[in-house]
Parts: sequence; structure tokens; C-alpha cells
Amino acid sequence: MRSTTITDDGRKIRSRLIAVAVVIVVLNLLNFAARALSGRQVVEGPDGSSNATTATGASAWKELLEAVDIPTGQLEQSIKKDQLDPVNTLVVLEPGFWEPAEIEVMELRRFLMEGGRLVLGGWISGGMIDAVGGTPPSRRFSGPTSSTVVAPHAVTQGVSTVVSPGQGSFADPDGLGAIGSGESATVLIQQVGEGTIVHLADAGIVSNAYIGEADNAILAVNLAGNGGVVIFNEFVHGYGARGLLPLLPERWNWALGLLGGAVLVWMVAVGRRLGPPEREHRDFSPERSLYVDSLGALMARSKQPGIATDIIRAKARAGLITRTGLPDDASTEQLRASAIALGLDEVETNALLTGAVDDASLIAADRALAKITRGEL
Repeated sequence: MRSTTITDDGRKIRSRLIAVAVVIVVLNLLNFAARALSGRQVVEGPDGSSNATTATGASAWKELLEAVDIPTGQLEQSIKKDQLDPVNTLVVLEPGFWEPAEIEVMELRRFLMEGGRLVLGGWISGGMIDAVGGTPPSRRFSGPTSSTVVAPHAVTQGVSTVVSPGQGSFADPDGLGAIGSGESATVLIQQVGEGTIVHLADAGIVSNAYIGEADNAILAVNLAGNGGVVIFNEFVHGYGARGLLPLLPERWNWALGLLGGAVLVWMVAVGRRLGPPEREHRDFSPERSLYVDSLGALMARSKQPGIATDIIRAKARAGLITRTGLPDDASTEQLRASAIALGLDEVETNALLTGAVDDASLIAADRALAKITRGEL
């Protein structure tokens, strides 16, 4: 019998998975308890989100703009054709894996060509910047924590020094840097058509944790630009989208789908199947000869072997008469001729018509009965 229960390795893996799940649950409970005891309401959210009140969120920037009477808005859907007004400023901070669709790229390009301002903070796809008409800057993953104005611009008006976590900077071979330190630029400004792209190498400059430091708040207000609405793109952070999957590149979705299928196959392989274990071989009924031998032995031990023979012979005669159309009072010779004509051999015919009661005759008579009643001739 083949066992289909979980293997020893499967038990170990299952135990580890259960342990990991328990740890995750405990950590979440501790986090929930800590928040309840703190008495403060913290709005969690992705880095750069204007909804998040955490250190890496940007809700303080949005509140600052509203405090100085600069209108703000939030975009919670993919960018549509002719949706962006060039008098406005679009802010995209820490978009993660966001890759705009073709229609979004075309709209962003039109927006810039007609005079719009696009503020990009953190790591941004170079392909997207190139597609909308800009020049992708060469980004470094570290940078100065304190930067000064290196080129006057409307964005730098009233700004002397800005501070940041030091999590990014740009090389500036084209001299586009407006704020920086040494050979590293923290803020780059590019002209695209009638519009402007402002690159923030470190989105931490306008984060909740740093916007109140040095002249960061002045820079944050200056980034509002043209006097229109400052629109924070929250679609790139998952707001308005159906979960995380719509934000991932299509090839990532395919990879996750294949990974999920592999995990499912693994679970079926190591898990316990439903139902009882299967037998390696089917249990067939014993062969007729074995049955008859057993019957003959039983009748022999009972000292009445003739009873079994008489029962089998009577049933076989009735079947032979039915199949051949003989009369009920047919003679032995007529039955013999009909049996041979139907294909019974000499031994089977003799056992059917003679009075022998030994074991061999009993088996032969039973075989003849089977052929006659089942039509196996």
C-alpha cells in the first residue's frame, strides 16, 4: 500500500511555516498595542504619500501649501488624455515600481510642452523621463545631508540651505543643478518645451521629518510653481488602484503568477491528500476454478458431494434446453449432441450428462454451466 500522508520533510516545512505565521501575528498584535498605548493617531502610508503622517510621508507639505493658500489636490487614477492643466504642478514622490502607460506618457509630455511643472522626487525611471522629453540624470544612492544654492532660480528664491537624509544625489555634467554640494546636485531643473521638470534626488527634503529643517519649507512652497493647483499623484502609491498588482510591471505580474502556481504545486506535493490511502493493486474476485475447488472441497468434507453436482447438472440441463429449443423430455443423446454443437468439449459434456460425482467432474460441470448460462461459447 502506498502512503499518501505528509512526509517527515513536509512536517518540518509545515512547522516552520506555522512558526513564521505565528511570529507575524504576534508582531502585528504588538504593533497594534503600541499604537493604542501611544495615544497618537498616525496615518500609515507609502513613502512620499501626501496621506501619510509618518516620518517618510509628505502630508506636512500638503498642509503647508494649504496654510499659505495654495490649492492642492490628489490624483487617485491613471492619467487620462487632456486631464492635466498646464497651469498646475504635478508632484510624483517615491513612485516605486510605477511605469506609466503609453497614454500617460503622452499626456505628461503634452503637459510639459504647454508649460506645466513636474516635480519628481526619489528614484524615477529613466525611461519615463526620456519618454516625456527630459534627460534622465545620473543618480547616486547617497548624497550630502546639507546642500546650498549653486544657481539662482525661481525655485531657489529665499533658500540658502536645505538638509536631507543623504539618500540620493545627481552627477551634474550639464550644469543643471540648482542646489547641491561640491560635485553632487540635490536639485536639478530641466526645461522641457514651455514647462519644467524639477528633480529632487532625495525626496526626504520635503518629507514630514525634514520639511521643518533649514530652508526646506521655503523650497517646498517655491516648488508650487505657476500659481495653479499642486496635485499629488497618489495613484502611484496604490490609492484608487485595485491593490498592489496594478502598480507592478506586467512582467512582474507574470512572475508572481508563476510563483503562486509553483507554491500551489509544492503544497499539494507535501500535504496530506483527501480520502483514504490508495492500494497499489486492485483486489479482483478469485478465479472461478478456485471457487469451484473450494466448493468441491466443502461438499467432500460434508460427505454429500452429489448434492452440488445434482444442482449444477440440473441448472445446466435447463439452460441447454432453453438455448437449443429442445423439449423438456429430450433424451440424453439429444442433449449430448446439442452440447457438442454449442461448443462444449467432451469432458464438460460428460460431466454435464453423466452421474460422476468426483471433484474433477464437479469443476467440469460448473464450467459447462458457466458457458451455457453466460453464453461464453
